[in-house]
Amino acid sequence: MANKNRRKQIQGYVIPVPVVSVLVVAMLLLLAYVWLDVRSKALGARIKSLEQQQSELQKKYDLELWKWEGIKSPKNIEKMLAQNNCSMIWPDEGNIVRLNEPTAAASIMTDYKSQIAQLSHTTKPLVHD
Repeated sequence: MANKNRRKQIQGYVIPVPVVSVLVVAMLLLLAYVWLDVRSKALGARIKSLEQQQSELQKKYDLELWKWEGIKSPKNIEKMLAQNNCSMIWPDEGNIVRLNEPTAAASIMTDYKSQIAQLSHTTKPLVHD
């Protein structure tokens, strides 16, 4: 009978299974929250650095655009032509060729008219070999 009494004695602390499961779920949720917080801060820092790079590139682009606009102005073109000893004059009226858009389009279409696909007026399905 001494064996039965030893089995009934509880040694240590007993924690119910539902309490342990709630604690485990709470710990998992806390770890997930911390992981998401760290990840969002890292992404925020990366976004901030990319925005800084974008602003620097935009400044460089604006500077290059300003330079290009200055270079292609008629005043600067004339100055560069003078520096390189290039003399340019306007063409004579006889050397000017004027094209009307419909005439140009019609001449292009006549060259490729044989290559344009034609729609079939049949209702039967077509089979290609």
